[in-house]
Amino acid sequence: MNSFTLLCVSIHFYAVAAFIPHPTVRFGGQAEESITHTDMTQLGFIRSLARFFLGTHHGNQVNAEIFNSTHTIDELYQLVHPDWSNDQVKLYLHPLKSIIDHIQVRDALVDLNPSTKDLPSAHFDAESFIGSNRRIMDLGKKVIEDATNPNKDLDSARGKIGDLLHTLQDFYSHSNWIEMGKTEINHRIGMEENIGQIADIHQATCISDGCTKIKSKCVR
Repeated sequence: MNSFTLLCVSIHFYAVAAFIPHPTVRFGGQAEESITHTDMTQLGFIRSLARFFLGTHHGNQVNAEIFNSTHTIDELYQLVHPDWSNDQVKLYLHPLKSIIDHIQVRDALVDLNPSTKDLPSAHFDAESFIGSNRRIMDLGKKVIEDATNPNKDLDSARGKIGDLLHTLQDFYSHSNWIEMGKTEINHRIGMEENIGQIADIHQATCISDGCTKIKSKCVR
């Protein structure tokens, strides 16, 4: 068993015991100070879940303003199911948390898998905007194919979602999209071949002493 396989087994074993972000995948000097891929995936799911509750009949049961605060998944379910005990919340949410764990692990492993850790198109590295966008589009199609194939386990689709999310997240981490003052997502990524204007090979995108981060409130 090689080191990567051993790491995968260790992380998946840990996922059974706790809802990540996993300490195991919080590697690198900036791990404690900056948001990780697993953090982004978990936060994105929580926000999507809150929007789902607000968009369904559950939204009529609670004050919409409550959802503007930061919550855990347990807290969101307790808001819409106040009659559930803590034990019921843990029991009913275990399958959902296991699914999210699987997606988060696959997301993090893109940085460790020998086949993707140095692959520019997996990370929007080396000016691979076209290749990375194509990877997201291809993975999106495969997710749908796997999810609609009755002969395939849904774990296959979930794993590809993790792979896709990693590359998508890296667009914002590895490009100067945020530094340009953008507060909305790039709606073209994964949807169109052309993701927008890209700097020419000789066009400067930062000044000699680095980029200046433009601080502004993000649009949720």
